Amino acid sequence: MGSAGQWNWTMYIGRDFNRTITLYTDEAQTTAKDLTGYSNADMKIKNDAGDTELAHLNSAGGQDGTLTLGGSAGTIVVALSDTFTATLTAQKNVQFDLVLEDASNVKEEPILAGDDCVIAQPVTDV
Repeated sequence: MGSAGQWNWTMYIGRDFNRTITLYTDEAQTTAKDLTGYSNADMKIKNDAGDTELAHLNSAGGQDGTLTLGGSAGTIVVALSDTFTATLTAQKNVQFDLVLEDASNVKEEPILAGDDCVIAQPVTDV
């Protein structure tokens, strides 16, 4: 497998974070990656690779947030609640990677990563 795709996001403290991403098998992004054979997805968010996790999401549940695999559509829904994001502090250059695990429990190298993500304090109160 080649290098991980890049995705740098901004998450707002005290707000729900829900994003749907689509993984593709080709650079032109015309063919979605079929996720049907995968049993789990795992995503850890940290300041640096060796640091303590700021958040841990997976498709099995029971973590800080959830990842929902979309089968043949190639989608993954990344979700953190407003209650959880309220526990975070504002910071820049946050890193993450997302790993898929196949039905044989073999974890692939990261399929998606980011190293310039932002956790921000929202300007407008709701």
